[in-house]
Amino acid sequence: MTMKKISAAVLFLCFAFSAGIQGQPAGTVAADAAAAWAERLLTGRDVLASSHSLSTKPLLVTPNLEKGKEAVYYDVDVTGCQQLWLTAGYGGDGNGGDHTCWVDPVFTREDGTTVSGLGLPMLVNSVQWQRLFVNSNFRREPISIGGKIHQEGWWAHSLSHICLKLDGQFKSFRVGVGADKAWNAGKYMHFEIHAALPQDKVAGIFAQSLAQDFPVEERWLRQDLGVQDGGHAALFASGLTAVAVADLVTAQAKRLGMPGQDYRQRLAVMPKNDKREDLAALLAFYHEVRRAATIIDDADKSFELARKSLAFVEKSRALPAETAELAALTARAAALPERPDGSWPQLLSDLKALRRRIILSHPLLDFTDLLINKQPPTTYSHQCDQYLGRHSRPGPGLVVLRNWKSAAPEAVELLKDKLPTGSVAHPDLSYDGKKILFSYCDHSVENRAHRRFFIWEINSDGTGLRQLTGTANDAREGEGGRDTVLVEDFDPCYLPDGNIVFVSTRCQAFGRCHHRRYNPSYLLYLMNGDGGGIRLLSFGEANEWDPSVLPDGRIIFSRWDYINRHDTFYQSLWTIRPDGTNTAHYYGNYTINPCMLAEARAIPDSRQVVCTAMAHHSYTAGSIIALDPSQGEDGPKPITRLTPETRFPETEGWPEGVFCTPWPLSEDLVLAAYTPEKLAMQGKVQSVGAYGIVLIDSLGGREEIYRDPAMSSVSPIPLQPRPEPVLLSSTLPPPLDEQGQTRPGLLYIQNAALGRMDFEAPIKALRVNSIIGQPTPSVPHRGAVRQEIVKRVEGTVPVNPDGSAFFHVPSGVPIQLQALDEQGMAVMTMRSFIFTQPGETLSCIGCHEDRALTPPPRSGNAGAPKALTPSVNHDYPGGFSYLRSVQPIFDRHCISCHGLGQAQPDLRGTPVERPVPDYPGWPGTVRVATSYNELINRPGMVKIAQRNVETAVSKPRDYFAHAGKLMPFLLQGHCPALLADKDAVATVITWLDLNAQYHGDYSFARREDISADPAGEKALRDAVRERFGEAWAAQPYACLVNVANPAQSRVLMAALPAAVGGWGQVAAAAGAFTGHDDPAWLHFRALVEQSMAPYEPPAADGTCKQSKCICGSCWVPAQQMK
Repeated sequence: MTMKKISAAVLFLCFAFSAGIQGQPAGTVAADAAAAWAERLLTGRDVLASSHSLSTKPLLVTPNLEKGKEAVYYDVDVTGCQQLWLTAGYGGDGNGGDHTCWVDPVFTREDGTTVSGLGLPMLVNSVQWQRLFVNSNFRREPISIGGKIHQEGWWAHSLSHICLKLDGQFKSFRVGVGADKAWNAGKYMHFEIHAALPQDKVAGIFAQSLAQDFPVEERWLRQDLGVQDGGHAALFASGLTAVAVADLVTAQAKRLGMPGQDYRQRLAVMPKNDKREDLAALLAFYHEVRRAATIIDDADKSFELARKSLAFVEKSRALPAETAELAALTARAAALPERPDGSWPQLLSDLKALRRRIILSHPLLDFTDLLINKQPPTTYSHQCDQYLGRHSRPGPGLVVLRNWKSAAPEAVELLKDKLPTGSVAHPDLSYDGKKILFSYCDHSVENRAHRRFFIWEINSDGTGLRQLTGTANDAREGEGGRDTVLVEDFDPCYLPDGNIVFVSTRCQAFGRCHHRRYNPSYLLYLMNGDGGGIRLLSFGEANEWDPSVLPDGRIIFSRWDYINRHDTFYQSLWTIRPDGTNTAHYYGNYTINPCMLAEARAIPDSRQVVCTAMAHHSYTAGSIIALDPSQGEDGPKPITRLTPETRFPETEGWPEGVFCTPWPLSEDLVLAAYTPEKLAMQGKVQSVGAYGIVLIDSLGGREEIYRDPAMSSVSPIPLQPRPEPVLLSSTLPPPLDEQGQTRPGLLYIQNAALGRMDFEAPIKALRVNSIIGQPTPSVPHRGAVRQEIVKRVEGTVPVNPDGSAFFHVPSGVPIQLQALDEQGMAVMTMRSFIFTQPGETLSCIGCHEDRALTPPPRSGNAGAPKALTPSVNHDYPGGFSYLRSVQPIFDRHCISCHGLGQAQPDLRGTPVERPVPDYPGWPGTVRVATSYNELINRPGMVKIAQRNVETAVSKPRDYFAHAGKLMPFLLQGHCPALLADKDAVATVITWLDLNAQYHGDYSFARREDISADPAGEKALRDAVRERFGEAWAAQPYACLVNVANPAQSRVLMAALPAAVGGWGQVAAAAGAFTGHDDPAWLHFRALVEQSMAPYEPPAADGTCKQSKCICGSCWVPAQQMK
């Protein structure tokens, strides 16, 4: 079969194509689609032309309006306006949660008559997140602004644009604006009204609208205009002229060969001017020719695919009948008379049916029943939010397709009449094929925010349903005693030993970049097969997903790493043993394309795994790939694209046609779910019936197995036994030692100087930092770095001359390592984490070494394990605090000149509100000491790794103490007294190496924010005046008292002799104390404490406990056990 033969039949093929919609002939349907598409394009062209010379000066720009307030109404003069553009904007703090609305829109004519804005033609709308809703919010509820219901209006999440057609009929416009009740995150929004927008913006809005509503035509234009993205944008950029459209027609007609002559002849007599009706005809003609070319491509590819499929299957099984039938179809095509009688469509239908029978004849598909999950996509398209019960939609859940290869398989609903209406997710099949694990969310819970997933089990024949987690016996205890997250359990997976690994929010933490949104972290957990013995398996910081078991017994899973690195790109694959030991990187931690890897599963009889290359800001869906770990841990070499037609989402664009939930049968055959829809980016929602089940093959075939237009189908699993992976036994000792204390971990490093690049200096020590996660959705800033992760210094350990180190580390917490030079400054910093189980010995070769290289031989004699040397000036619980540890150093050595004197910068501890611009926008400031603010503000003085501008790959001395100007300046001897104070120098270095962290917690009740008590401060100043004189008494309160570390207050330490641990800066004759037991010193210590306003420490459960909750979690404790 040749392209020439197919082309010869294309004219009548297109004409006779028999499939119709709702009784209409296919040609009518196609013509209607072409007309609608052309009309939208021409409307955009009309708007561009009519507004070309108009002023784009706004008719209205509101101030930044606060969310939660009632709608604000504005009156605008619209005399003479042909169109009116309504724009909802960010309000200066990002558009997170900007559920902006225009309500009660009314236009008034010259004669005083009025018209509702909802009755006017809408020329176009563009909504960046979600879509436009009329008279309701995105949850189909009435629009409510500041507690008041509005019956009429548009819900259009910012950034959004609405263009109304006025035709100069009106003199004024009145409209209310505000945020719907469902708003969250950012605090402000603003609104604009224009008679015209800049031309490039108008073209972009129409192009985005066309790409969304006409995805097929968008794909055609991308191909025909040679652009990767923005097909309609490219057409507008061409001027959308008759010549440009005619050129598109000519190019497609040439592809058709001789039959294209008819199209060329028709094109020759068509008017080529830019009149609207003539341009509409040309656009419709392009649509017709492009459809013909597409059908030709499909026919030619279908014959080629059928031949390849036959050859592929016959490597495993002879198919004589199918071989004969394919030969007959080929002969039939060659002899097919060229007449419009529908023969070609029938032939192609027969060919595709044959190809289906061929590929489904493969021996790996010789099973009778297929398990699927009939479940719609959730209402929130984000890698994390999509898991939560609050965003789930109900569906039938577990369904067994009996005789799944038949034309009409029997669909048996396993959960029908067994559970209330709800949502089912993440099924897993036992190795003997007899039991199914799944997550279930009960939708009889009325408040959607209180819905959650728990883990259930059922026999594959529909009997034996039982709940494993979330039962009355499940204590639902959070880590660290916190109670800030509603416990939910997902992603259950059977282990060879009968236990179950799953993912849970029991870690009671949140990602740091979600803009106050309730979007908790969830980590790997382990439980017994009956649901008991729940324990944390992975001590991570952000989210983890999709555990499954490799043939060698290890668990492979997805992990999000963004400790001082970009928050979008690093969701890679890791492995862990079933007892939680030996966590190791598998693939992708230095790879930003694909953006995220998920749903990893081992390919049978292969060293490869299959997984989904997906976006960060969307659903778990994208392109299916295979990974070969023998080809490396990062980069493109290990990747085989099994669905190359689907681009990697987000990093390569937003593709139409995406896959999810792959189940590999071999390197050549993979079951998966597929939707032809464009992948919905965050804020938009995939349709209820988006997904069906397909068989992917390495030949390029995509055979649809099952589709229910009314309900998505995902998670195909052959209902049959499968080989059990290797059983890995645990070698861990009991977690508690003989004294009942949690055992530490042991870490052995063969050579800390071995890395991916030359460190250019000997590594003398390692600093061990623990990572502290965020406990609530909303938290105050930790310093100058946006969404910073809090770190605590656990201590340092020396490195042996050969580069080795063997030492104790805290177990059960995420650990960051820093390689230090002889000055104690970080040469290299781990921007990830490791952890150990109690009693585990973890070993590594070097510092981010290339694992593909064979390490040099070593003696292996690192000596007995060493204990960490505690960090100086960090003898308090929680993370490192600038005010507690660094400010006393400046108070002692610096402020006499820099603050109390005239030298700059001012290094006093006086509190100031430091702006923290950009995302997340709230809160907009953080209270810090003046010294901190001054040092951070001086260009180059402190080199921090700021949110999403960090380097992708760590390099020696790229940030922190080595990279800024402050430490070289101090080490050159600017202040001899400070330089001589080795502990002080080490503390300043530590602060800088911790990315200039200011606060050591996420609390809204910080000691650092304690204010002075007026009466107590007066009593202290009176005592200071009497003992030290007026000059001391007149100094700023922060120069006398350190509210975060009262024992290090300058008024106590400066007059305490150095021999007893003081600073020795006040002579005996000037009022110096004699020691800590001096009654005068004890009196001053009491006065210091009394000078501070009463302080209530943070609540033990991690919430803010304020009368009006600002942390976002105060509602959780009351709901946890319901």
